[in-house]
Amino acid sequence: MGIEDNPSQQPNTGSPYGQQQPLQPQQPQYNPYGQQQQHPPQQYNPYGQQNYGYEPQYQPTYQQQPPQPQYYGQTSMPLPPQQHPHPQADLNKPNDRESLIGGGGIPPNNNQTMVGSYNEGEAKFTPPKYQDIWFTILFALNFVLLIVVSASAFAKDSYYVDYSYDDTSSGSFGFLFAILPFTIVFSLFYIWAWLKLAANHAESLIKYSFIGAIGMIVGYCIYFFVTGFIYLGIIFAVMAFFIILFYISCRGRIAFTATLLSNAVAIIKEYPSAIRAGYISVFINFIWFIIWGSAFVRVNIVYTGAIQTCINVYLVFTLYWVFHVIKNTLHTTVSGLLATWYFCSGPNGVGMPHNPTLGSARRALTTSFGSICLGSLIISVIETLRYLSQMMINNRNVFVKIIGYILNFILSILSSIVQFFNTYAFTHVAIYGKSFCDSAKSTFTMFETRLGSTIINDNFVGTTIAIGGLVASLLLSILGALISIPFGMSPYGGALALFIGYLVIITNLEVVYSSTISLFVCFVMEPQVLAQTKPQLYQLYSSTYHLR
Repeated sequence: MGIEDNPSQQPNTGSPYGQQQPLQPQQPQYNPYGQQQQHPPQQYNPYGQQNYGYEPQYQPTYQQQPPQPQYYGQTSMPLPPQQHPHPQADLNKPNDRESLIGGGGIPPNNNQTMVGSYNEGEAKFTPPKYQDIWFTILFALNFVLLIVVSASAFAKDSYYVDYSYDDTSSGSFGFLFAILPFTIVFSLFYIWAWLKLAANHAESLIKYSFIGAIGMIVGYCIYFFVTGFIYLGIIFAVMAFFIILFYISCRGRIAFTATLLSNAVAIIKEYPSAIRAGYISVFINFIWFIIWGSAFVRVNIVYTGAIQTCINVYLVFTLYWVFHVIKNTLHTTVSGLLATWYFCSGPNGVGMPHNPTLGSARRALTTSFGSICLGSLIISVIETLRYLSQMMINNRNVFVKIIGYILNFILSILSSIVQFFNTYAFTHVAIYGKSFCDSAKSTFTMFETRLGSTIINDNFVGTTIAIGGLVASLLLSILGALISIPFGMSPYGGALALFIGYLVIITNLEVVYSSTISLFVCFVMEPQVLAQTKPQLYQLYSSTYHLR
């Protein structure tokens, strides 16, 4: 159903709040001649003083009344997927209201659905259940195998010689006390400035980030031609041509992406627990790298030959799998938070739960964890195969080298496609609580008519995030090296500042990326929900992007 179609069924006017009727969204006047109204529309802000970081700069272009959602039961607002009310729940009672939003109760009749762009007739509000549980078990068994392999390696005798080092050099590490505070303060200031730009000047930030990316690729192209690397110069010239062509043809879509980005930043500021979830994931990754690195070093000390190679391949696979599980759990958590905001907040919504981030994290770590493990397993297998192709490239046999280069090229493209697809599949997992395969089907359905818009929006957001991280990395490495000059540790200071600062900054930027993607999926899947809960924001979205 297109966004401009009128529904055949009128909404139920019953109010769960007693005699108080929910605030109806302002409807634009229908004009059969397509002429603009001479009088400006009434300015209505459903969020009080908040504007979610992006001032409306466009008037809505649709001429017909936006569709009204079908209602479930006696409630006056459609409730978010994965969350179903108890038949006797009373929204006036805090306990029942919290239970309704938190997902407790008995599932309603599946024949009652909410009309959307793609999921018309699809049953919603089903009780959350554990999805893809076998892959949760497989993930746990993989950890057991890792413990067995590590224990056997540490139990085996080795002839490793621990070479001594000069103790007089330990004093040179005093530069750490100058680098660490500076790096943390600079990273936090950089994130504050970036978020400020994204909230108030999102369109300019996206535009200049993309232009900066084009300039960087053109610079590499010129450098390779000048230094004699003709083949690399040609590759970068082709890349520059297509990126410039993409920007010229799609720059009209920047306004919609800017709206999503500024809105996502405002929501993150309202719910900073999403950033804290990102820091927790960084800490878990740090602990995981220490554990994995200890096992990897020990295995390469005590084993040789084919046994060493086989164990190394397994360890590389485990490294990828656990890393992607942690990363995708964070993405699913943030997506769940944004979906809760999309469906529950606003003057006509049922209201936000007490801690939506915690509830989303709980679902990601329980009912949806098997789906996360399955999707992460697929990309981990592909990246492990890339590791094997890299081993073939390092082989002395020319024939094996050629095969390795071909396989590496194919697998690198496949890895990019699967990671792009998984991002949106996990967003569906977070919103609807379905299995990974069902979420993949929903993603394919969305891509059938929204693939172009998805790619454009993802490229603009992804490029903005990447350039933001790159600029931060360059500044940190330069400033860290300058601070370490008095200690005689300039290269190490630059590398340390780059590593620590990049972790802090990229964590925040990844949360912003996940939030923007989640808003995009919610809007193209169920735009009528936004029309009911947040009519002003719906008009702003509709004025910059048209669902046909």
